[in-house]
Amino acid sequence: MQICNILISKQLPFTLYRTHVKNMIGQTISVNNKSFIIKRLLGKGKSGYSYLIEHEHESLVLKQMHNEACSFYEFKSDKLTAELEAYQKLKAMQIRIPQLVDYNTAQNYLVKEYIAGKTAAELIAEMKLTDAMLEQLFKMSYEAEKHSINIDYFPTNFVLQNADLVYIDYEINPYDTKWNFAEWGIYYWAN
Repeated sequence: MQICNILISKQLPFTLYRTHVKNMIGQTISVNNKSFIIKRLLGKGKSGYSYLIEHEHESLVLKQMHNEACSFYEFKSDKLTAELEAYQKLKAMQIRIPQLVDYNTAQNYLVKEYIAGKTAAELIAEMKLTDAMLEQLFKMSYEAEKHSINIDYFPTNFVLQNADLVYIDYEINPYDTKWNFAEWGIYYWAN
């Protein structure tokens, strides 16, 4: 985890960030006494960097929380606690999400199931978004509103696994009409 902590301890210029990420690929990290190999960066979000990691041919996701400020978003609590609480709410609502495998509050990370498949952003770009996928998204939106929350409807937060759309982020926010799917999210899904 040392390499991850070095990477996220400062705000890095993009070229330096890219060099650090490149150097991390193939590195071995220890997560609660298990060794994992970092295979690749999956993405960077408001709260952390997500890496594909592997242990004995099992693929998982390591999400290392970062301390970078976000000009358009305010976190109400520490990022890890917020994600863990959101995970419990989403799971209770039966919204399809990756299974939480492990977390470490001291090192500020969580490990979750890796959902293989294309992101909705990729499907939109390929003009392969179907009515069935949108129907699933509207059901998630309805369920979220019913529980007075919004999820992050940005298409990179959804992966199609088999025929199921999976919300791969754990982010939730108090419900606000201006950030629901119909008022905000749908514009990113239109193709």
